Amino acid sequence: AAGLTSPVSQQAHAEPSPAQLQERQFRKRVVWLWANSGSSCMTTTICSASSFLVNLGSALMPLREFGLFMGLCVLNTALLQLSMYPLMLVAVERRAQKSRNRVVMMSSNLSLEDAGNADAGGSGCNTAAGTAPCDGLGMDRRCSS
Repeated sequence: AAGLTSPVSQQAHAEPSPAQLQERQFRKRVVWLWANSGSSCMTTTICSASSFLVNLGSALMPLREFGLFMGLCVLNTALLQLSMYPLMLVAVERRAQKSRNRVVMMSSNLSLEDAGNADAGGSGCNTAAGTAPCDGLGMDRRCSS
């Protein structure tokens, strides 16, 4: 009974997949972004917003309204920036990862097709002038397939 292990304990000791490692690394980068740039962004935001909000003490009504409007705009912009910028980074990173995966898949498919052409004795696409080299995707203008 000492050598028996349950599947649950085996899962706890399993190595993380490369996708899980990339996700952890990306989360660490986003946390680092917020920790390092968030404080400086908030410092400049508070300074800018407070300089506009000081106008609330003015005797002129249009100047008070302008100060309130601009102060709130600066604060809202900072909140949007701190929340949306990391989301955009996530979207760009995932799109780049999909693109990298697609390139790897295409290159592996091309190498398989090239190996298949070599086995079959074909060296490319058939044209009126004979056999021409083909990129394997039908992208070559001389390629009829």
